[in-house]
Amino acid sequence: MKKPLKIFLIILLVIVLILAALGVGAYIVFLNLTDTSNEDKLNTKEAKTIYEPLVKSVILGEKQTVTDDDINGILAVLINTYTDSLSEEDFKNQFTVKGVTVYMKDNNCADIYADIYYNNDIRFIFYADTDVRLDKPSKNISLELKSAKVGNMKIPVNVATENFKSALSDISPDITADETNVYIPSEYTFEFSGKQVDVYIEELEVSEGKAQVKTNSAMNLINQFIDGFIKDIFGKSA
Repeated sequence: MKKPLKIFLIILLVIVLILAALGVGAYIVFLNLTDTSNEDKLNTKEAKTIYEPLVKSVILGEKQTVTDDDINGILAVLINTYTDSLSEEDFKNQFTVKGVTVYMKDNNCADIYADIYYNNDIRFIFYADTDVRLDKPSKNISLELKSAKVGNMKIPVNVATENFKSALSDISPDITADETNVYIPSEYTFEFSGKQVDVYIEELEVSEGKAQVKTNSAMNLINQFIDGFIKDIFGKSA
């Protein structure tokens, strides 16, 4: 074999081996990213049990207990309502969140799992270890990501926060993020008997499987409503 031909074949073999290694490497990365061994952590059961403790807190202005099941039940309701409203076109070449599950832990921490699909076909399970903090000045609940994974592969926290926020922003445009935090609003406004009511969280303490939540009290507004109702009927105040 002539020497130039031999050198060419060696170079060609090296290139093939490099491409094969890159292909195997990319496949291994893909397998790790799409690992679904944490599937059992995802909740799909809808529930609206969270309303009872929150309404009690709004009326009485007292701390109430909210459990993992309460939070995950209402998240399932909100996310299922959103995904059910999407057409087949909406899923094409897009990442879609089909579930978010929260497990609260001691010392104001929480594990978060998200069920994410690309093109409604390729599935990813996102995980984040977070610190939970009520930020009163900004009227947000801050989720500070300490670490994050997709499947079995660790990803940079700043990449996780930005993509997690982007995935959830279609469900709630009020969700924001910076490099290490995802911010969820802690204040909501609605109308009651023609008046604007602002309900916001004043205290939040997270422990294993539950959170103690206290909102502002709407008792003054309720009293005004009752007083007006009595005036309309009897022509005098209560």
